[in-house]
Amino acid sequence: MLKIDRQNKILDLLKRNDSVLVTELSDFFNCSDETIRRDLKELEKSNLLTRTHGGAFLTQKNDKTYPTKIRNILLLKEKIRICKKALEIIDNNDFIFLDSSTTCYQLAKFILESGLSVTIATNSFIISQLCTQKKNDINLIVLGGYLRNNNMSTVGVEAVEQINNYFADKCFISPPKVNLEKGIFDNNILESKVREAMITNSNKKIILADNTKFQSITNYKITNTSNFDLLISDIELSTNKNDILKKYNVKFIQA
Repeated sequence: MLKIDRQNKILDLLKRNDSVLVTELSDFFNCSDETIRRDLKELEKSNLLTRTHGGAFLTQKNDKTYPTKIRNILLLKEKIRICKKALEIIDNNDFIFLDSSTTCYQLAKFILESGLSVTIATNSFIISQLCTQKKNDINLIVLGGYLRNNNMSTVGVEAVEQINNYFADKCFISPPKVNLEKGIFDNNILESKVREAMITNSNKKIILADNTKFQSITNYKITNTSNFDLLISDIELSTNKNDILKKYNVKFIQA
């Protein structure tokens, strides 16, 4: 197959699926991963897609969120370490909010494997689907609303109003960006409102954040760092970051 034909087919696949993985494309075209990476690099230079580690996706207007399929393969080891620590603070019979992050998806896996009996309320389709795949002691509340296809989550007034009917023992939030001085931030304003409602309607609020979350901020502020009780991350905090957490009375656990 000619390069131009292969690249056009890649764009067709992206239009149908929103995102693609390098391994999927190399299998599909029966070529090397390196060939696919070169194709994606050329297409990105033409502003036709956005590359990320392991794949590519079509960017959506006013939304910088990586598609769920892409995020699920990024920093998996770090997410697992963070979620193992998070599992330690979940008790039997807890009512918990899990946001639509792939970090919380990993946490849901650990909850299922642990045999804990808890109630999970989530706006994540992939977490909801996971909780129905095998016998478990999970009481699942699937939050309704408008579907964000690239994030596989529900958002909007309906989701927020439903959250306001509950008060959770704990909420686990893994936002796109964390700035300890300025707060936590989202790529999508509708998703930010869902996360904000979960935080407001919870007793204990926990941030789950891998090392990439601290590199910058994005457009939509969710809330201040001072509204949280605990940060779990794989990073080693600098003296400055430690001082900020102490100022806001936020505890820290390093995974």
